[in-house]
Amino acid sequence: MFRFILASFFIISLSNCVATQSFPNVARAGDTVTLAVGSTDGLNKTNITVEFYPDGDPLNPVDITTNVRSVMRLYPDKTSKGYWDETTGSGLETMTYLSQLSLHGPWQSVVALDLPTTLPIGSGVIKIQFGAGVSTPPTTTSATNVDIALEILPSIGSSSTFEYRKLAINSDTNLGDLSLLEQTRQVVVRTVFPDFLFGVATDIAAAEYTLTVPIVDQLGTDVTNLLANEDFVVVLDDQPSLVKSQANLIWTRTGSVFKVIVVSPFGNLNANQVRFSVLLSNLPLAETNDWKLSDSPILDLVKYYDVSGNEVTRTLPQILVQN
Repeated sequence: MFRFILASFFIISLSNCVATQSFPNVARAGDTVTLAVGSTDGLNKTNITVEFYPDGDPLNPVDITTNVRSVMRLYPDKTSKGYWDETTGSGLETMTYLSQLSLHGPWQSVVALDLPTTLPIGSGVIKIQFGAGVSTPPTTTSATNVDIALEILPSIGSSSTFEYRKLAINSDTNLGDLSLLEQTRQVVVRTVFPDFLFGVATDIAAAEYTLTVPIVDQLGTDVTNLLANEDFVVVLDDQPSLVKSQANLIWTRTGSVFKVIVVSPFGNLNANQVRFSVLLSNLPLAETNDWKLSDSPILDLVKYYDVSGNEVTRTLPQILVQN
């Protein structure tokens, strides 16, 4: 069943749309369902509200937000037809276009939801609301404007454990932990306005960034100097245009100061689509010591260069923290 659900979401993700039905769209109270809620940026379990409106009693919705099990991103395979097809929807539903529109990778935001056992039997709709820190690509459908159909069947179901087997040499099963698929806390450098709506120049050969990202403990004390470079990673966002331009990211760190360079050998980078994240890859430091990226990173310097090495002016990005 779960493989079918994932396959269905993969098809939807090719257009970064909001599904008008849950998967499955018929379930028992207590079952696990999944919702495709569009290509949102910054969405997590703390800034989403989910309510079920029974058709038989639409004035008394049931708040099921606390039953959200996981919020994750689903990507198409970079070797798939859907990733590179330039004809889908007359070119307006392609991964390249949608990444240009959203200024981030072509992901579909997926919500795994354990339905409460107290939901009333019958048809209804799920309504979604987003909180602070969530953005939706302009001109695309937001899940806040879509009723997601769901019918509740008689009897009580059970939440999925997503059991799986790791090795062929034994028959031991493991319980799936969907939280492992959620994004970790990260500092994101991104541009927020789609360039093609404003007609501004975007082409560059390289971009240089300097940013200050302290690491603090639970008391707010700076512990950055206790970490090694191996405790961090800087990840370039996955977008078709960056793949085509053979974009490379190089970074160094001195204390809390990161220097990041993104360069293309062809000189055809879109400055507004260069997006990257800084995160702690040494997860035990965050989970055991309760260390984290500071809430107040600083973008100290941004420079853009053309193919001749001349500095050029482009739209400046912003820096923010996402959980």
